[in-house]
Amino acid sequence: PLYIGSSAVVTVIEFDPIDPSTVYIGVGPGRLYRSSDTGQTWDTLRIGGFLMSSLSIAPSDNNILYAGFVGGAFKSTDRGNSWVNLSFGFQPPGGILVSVDPRDANVVYAALWNNGTGPGGMYKTTDGGSVWTEINNGIESQDKQVKVLAVNPQNPDQLLLGIASDQHVMLRTTNGGNSWSEFVDGMAGAGVVKSIEFDTLNNRVYAGAYSSQGGAGLYIRETVTNVDPGRSATLQVDLSQNYPNPFNPSTQIRFQLPEGNTVSLIVYDVLGRKVAELVNSYVEQGYHTVTWDATTIAGGVYFAGFTVSNQVGGVEFTKVNKLLLMK
Repeated sequence: PLYIGSSAVVTVIEFDPIDPSTVYIGVGPGRLYRSSDTGQTWDTLRIGGFLMSSLSIAPSDNNILYAGFVGGAFKSTDRGNSWVNLSFGFQPPGGILVSVDPRDANVVYAALWNNGTGPGGMYKTTDGGSVWTEINNGIESQDKQVKVLAVNPQNPDQLLLGIASDQHVMLRTTNGGNSWSEFVDGMAGAGVVKSIEFDTLNNRVYAGAYSSQGGAGLYIRETVTNVDPGRSATLQVDLSQNYPNPFNPSTQIRFQLPEGNTVSLIVYDVLGRKVAELVNSYVEQGYHTVTWDATTIAGGVYFAGFTVSNQVGGVEFTKVNKLLLMK
């Protein structure tokens, strides 16, 4: 085991989504440790919370971290070196689970554990934590004992909640929290879901659940990766930064379309020469992820050129992102 000088229980482990050699662990009251060399040495980062329940690092900007504690939440914009307390307008009664939208570091979801009395359940911010809005449409008082919060990385408007309840054990939203409904087909009734993991390669979701009615175990179900038709009007044409970046040997490049269009996504070297043609066809509306496998490509700086054509053949949108292949 890696020894970091503390005998307290490690409650949170989180790897940097951009730099896999960096890992954070929450240990004991108010202590967060960061290693930039895969655990060989550690920096001590003090926050001030009581007991850490979650940590979420923004894939779009790994300088930005959100941490949930029993009774509070915090934000850092400098990789954990300094923190500010985020206010919900009331004192949360229990542990807080936070998860940042992979597209936008200012969009964050927070699940506030509650035993059915007072405020709790799901909250959302779109300004980095300054203002939080309650998003409990479809969440009953008995469903506020949230044990796990998971965001679909391929479609971040889809979230799943694992809860401890005598009725529902999992809830789902496909519209960014505007409404929730049960997602329990094939599961036993009363119980608790304590772990959820999305498998975006195979369009599945895994859930670890326990039921007092004899349904303990691992559940597997097909999930939703397409965008709800009702959300298409809020989508904008955009190309997200590739993840991971730097990378070796492959990386994922994500883009979104409010409607079907002809799309070109081409990788160039620093001299402007075409290295890889990832997309050059008509693409339906929604979120899309393309993988660039650069196994046979030399390390260096590359550029992903993204072009969307309008319906009459003209250029509607262009964007270029820098990619760093480390070899």
